[in-house]
Amino acid sequence: MPKPNVITVKPAADPRRLKVGLILDDTLDTPDGVQQYVLGVGDWLARQGHEVRYLVGETSRTDVPHVHSLSRNVHVRFNQNRMSIPLPVAAHKLRALMHAEQFDILHVQMPYSPMLGARLVLAAGPRTAVVGTFHIAPHSRLVHHANRVLALALLRSRRRFDSVVSVSPAAQAFAERTFHIETEIIPNIFDYQRFHQAVGWPRYDDKTLTIMFLGRLVPRKGCRLLLEAVAILARRKDLPKFRVIICGKGPLDAHLRQYVKSQNLDDQVEFVGFE
Repeated sequence: MPKPNVITVKPAADPRRLKVGLILDDTLDTPDGVQQYVLGVGDWLARQGHEVRYLVGETSRTDVPHVHSLSRNVHVRFNQNRMSIPLPVAAHKLRALMHAEQFDILHVQMPYSPMLGARLVLAAGPRTAVVGTFHIAPHSRLVHHANRVLALALLRSRRRFDSVVSVSPAAQAFAERTFHIETEIIPNIFDYQRFHQAVGWPRYDDKTLTIMFLGRLVPRKGCRLLLEAVAILARRKDLPKFRVIICGKGPLDAHLRQYVKSQNLDDQVEFVGFE
């Protein structure tokens, strides 16, 4: 599939203000990386004065403005992660939504589902620009081959895209090997001002050696492996005093806390969530 180079967007009443639909087949209820990416992009666009709508699978969040929960989702394990995928959604419902919203741009998180993302793309008007972002890297050959089959199922909707990017070299290679799409890399976004203006935690302002884990509490992020190493180090008498701070949330939270308790690491390990 050749890489498109030009995006044509219909003229808006205010050329500085666009209506953007962010498409995610999964839910917004979890703190996973793609969800944080979507919310981060949406927040930045809204602060620039653009209208943002979140077109997602089943979600119960009410704290995010302009969320359209469009399907019933089922939870599955895939690519060493937990996720949810949408059940079929009536095409007429999605066409009515797209006709009412008249988006200038659709931004699709890839790969996407034939049951929701593809139908939204196909329901978009001819003057709506469609862009996509690849996020994942396959963990196994099964995932690789499954996505090659998915690429065939999405062939019709893929022709509607104006441009596609990837967030990393691994995602870029995945896009090329499975979907045969050449992409440029635009790394994951983050709120620079928020982190630039951050201040340290006074309670940790001492000379204690500190190890910090920053990530989701899911198996593939390796927090359990870190804690197993900490349990070994804690039994040694020739090491200086140290502590471990676990920053993040996820389905392994209770399991990891129980492991810390069973290894008598409560004085060395602290869970702070998204503080």
